[in-house]
Amino acid sequence: MSRASSERARSYDNQGALMPPRRTESVPVRLLHAVTFALACLLIVGSVGAAQPSAPNDAEPSWGTFLATDSRDRQTSNEALATIARQWRDDYAGLIIDVARFHVPARPSMPDERVESIDPESAIGPEQRPPGFDTAPAGATVGSDIRRRLTAFLQRQTGQRFGDDLRAWRRWLWSRPVRPHSRYAEFKAELYARIDPRFRAFFRPQVPTTIRLDEIDWGGVPVNGIPPLRAPRVDTAGAATWLRDWHIVFGVTINGEARAYPRRILAWHEMALDTLGGVPLTIVYCTLCGTVIPYESTIAGRKFTFGTSGLLYRSNKLMFDEETASLWSSMDGTPVVGPLVGKVLWPGAESWPGAESLTNLGGQVR
Repeated sequence: MSRASSERARSYDNQGALMPPRRTESVPVRLLHAVTFALACLLIVGSVGAAQPSAPNDAEPSWGTFLATDSRDRQTSNEALATIARQWRDDYAGLIIDVARFHVPARPSMPDERVESIDPESAIGPEQRPPGFDTAPAGATVGSDIRRRLTAFLQRQTGQRFGDDLRAWRRWLWSRPVRPHSRYAEFKAELYARIDPRFRAFFRPQVPTTIRLDEIDWGGVPVNGIPPLRAPRVDTAGAATWLRDWHIVFGVTINGEARAYPRRILAWHEMALDTLGGVPLTIVYCTLCGTVIPYESTIAGRKFTFGTSGLLYRSNKLMFDEETASLWSSMDGTPVVGPLVGKVLWPGAESWPGAESLTNLGGQVR
């Protein structure tokens, strides 16, 4: 007798315990026992699923399943997508977009362009590629097979038709209310840790946030990949002969002490950690949005040391403090992700033409 048929031949009480066989049982009683046994099996299966750290409940795919869509093994990726599809809701689009953005977008091939992969489904569509062909035919679409697979999946699941345009996918996603995956922060931590393990510190489990995590994107550098200019050397205005009249500088004065921060230097470091008029400052320059804002580096008597996170929020630079690994908006000096959410780093200076300038000798090697 098979194990399955043996199980069916046994009788269980309402606690799931095995009972001696009773020939006088009626059909309704045997039916009740069978239902009880089935429920017990469901409870066991449910408890096994709940024990897996990546799956907090059976209402959503584990965050590890979304990472598996990034597999170069097509079967592994497709199995993960099939699992996600069975439990799909449009809020999961952000996780798929996060994975897709790290892969080469689709584009027309260049003349005689050689593809990197020998997988017939990897670099160009299989219908366009003869077996063993390693040069893309004219007019073929070159790009990541993983990205093509993920964007096609998004179109099937959402009914939207944005193709490979991840910006359009994000605009659609951000235009609607979202109920994010309950473990989105952990997913993002592991995905971004592939670039730099230090990114994990920004996306801790259940991290407090005032912004949507799907609006945070990688800026193209690791943590402090653009190092702040620390305690910069300065020249008097008269000695700064390398400056020209048309050069843009940002003037800051505090307690009677003035200093000019040339844009050409700030653009190289994007952040300067300085002390002016006895006040520790974090001076932030965002090359993408063109803002320069000096902030006091002290909150309620506690001094913070800031750095470049390597992350962007809707194309705006996110800085971080080394003490708590909170992410801060460079636009208003507000912590937006991390333990310091709810605190504010107030602007600490007024902008005026300066009488002293940073030297052009530079700072940290970048």
